[in-house]
Amino acid sequence: MAELALALGEGVFETILIRNGEPVLLEEHLARLLVSAQALGLPAPGATSLATRARRRAMRVTGTGRLRVALLRPAAGAPCTVIEAAPFAPRTAPLRLATAPGRYLPGRALAGFKTTNRMPYLAACAWAQRRGADDALLTTPRGYVTETSQANLFAVLAGIVTTPPLSLPLLPGVTRAALLALAHALRLPCQERPLHRRDLERAQELFVTSALSGVRPVVSLDGRELVPGPVTARLAAAYAGRHLRG
Repeated sequence: MAELALALGEGVFETILIRNGEPVLLEEHLARLLVSAQALGLPAPGATSLATRARRRAMRVTGTGRLRVALLRPAAGAPCTVIEAAPFAPRTAPLRLATAPGRYLPGRALAGFKTTNRMPYLAACAWAQRRGADDALLTTPRGYVTETSQANLFAVLAGIVTTPPLSLPLLPGVTRAALLALAHALRLPCQERPLHRRDLERAQELFVTSALSGVRPVVSLDGRELVPGPVTARLAAAYAGRHLRG
């Protein structure tokens, strides 16, 4: 990550999927980046110039790639903007999740921003992988679900697409927002409301969303097997058709 945030400085960043030279949902990602920078007191360039520079870098990638845009304040030296692009093959396989202990939940103050300090998320994911899962499900001390270490979580409960609200300590995912808008457009019942870990035990379907992988079904949670269902399949196909053409 940009030479360890330029020798353990601080910063915020966005990771964006590239399809045939075009960054997917670029404006939405940059808007979140600039909001984060302002909230944390980091200098930032204008949105238009940042988007232009990002598109120029993305155009160098053919096929599928990953674009990273970071606003950094190094431990020594002046603040800077780093934009990197490279080929990348998104992970699309179904996920196995394990609920991480509450100590892995990131602090509320920074949970809503994608900062270069990813240690709580990396530690949670490593904990889950040691137990045979792919990613960790994060919860509050009272057992309310927030997100996974790498993605936003959705559950289908009694036919309703449900995701935890932004009032909880979680990242306001760009793909999460696009998925909610898409569910509304498809006239699928959807809601944002607190989900306790117990609620997931009666979920008919679980899936996650992220910028690089889009929609991925969850096939196991703490050893309980799930079968990818029709709602997940419909949303995944619709999202790919709308945002991943190329």
